[in-house]
Amino acid sequence: FARSVQETAQKCGYTDYLNKYLVYPPAGTQPANLPGLDADGNYTAGCDLFDQVYVAGFDNNPCFSIYSIFNKCPLKYDPNGFSDAFEYVPAGSGPIFFDRADVKAAIHAPANITWQFCTNGSVFVNGVDNSLLGGPASQPVIPNVIDRTHNVIIGHGAQDFVLFADGTLMAIQNMTFGGKLGFQTKPSEPLFVPFHSNADIESMAGAGIMGTAHTERGLTFLGVPTTGHFLTMDAPAVAYRSLEILLGRIENFQ
Repeated sequence: FARSVQETAQKCGYTDYLNKYLVYPPAGTQPANLPGLDADGNYTAGCDLFDQVYVAGFDNNPCFSIYSIFNKCPLKYDPNGFSDAFEYVPAGSGPIFFDRADVKAAIHAPANITWQFCTNGSVFVNGVDNSLLGGPASQPVIPNVIDRTHNVIIGHGAQDFVLFADGTLMAIQNMTFGGKLGFQTKPSEPLFVPFHSNADIESMAGAGIMGTAHTERGLTFLGVPTTGHFLTMDAPAVAYRSLEILLGRIENFQ
């Protein structure tokens, strides 16, 4: 199966596209028409690699999670009712946390509205996403924030299969910020969290070299191998360190 994935990636043009555009400095602006898709943005025959891998994951692991690919059975209980994409609420556990009457009252939420982890409705005005121009990356939005604040952090976990770290880097390489296109050098610097003593098992977190942190022209990219889609939950020490950076309490992640 792994071999067939590689062959499909080559046949559908994904491998050549990555080799051409996931480079430092960028090779140029990426085309709006991506490989493996037709003019309407639908997969061409045999090129839907995501669903192929998704189905194969469940063959070996019925608790396979695209949010954290190394998760195993049994399912973990999430008080918000979202156990890595399984809407699982154990019998007798009571309502989902944000659907509790006392929680709704405390945060002034409407008592008659049912809370959802992910909405089924569109979050865009009139149902239209105006944040994208041709090609990958939210080009008009994120670069504007970077240039105005010079203090933006984008983090990505390597165990995420909802979004992909290389996809995030491809998006960065297609954004113009600080007067240049993308990162000029490949992210490689260590993401360091100081070693610390903490005997509280409810707030234990990692330390040492926890990934990669790279900064150029006001944008920092974090690559964290030990985390999935919910990076700050999987690596709270990295999340806390990021907050210290954003508040100016420390200079960098090294």
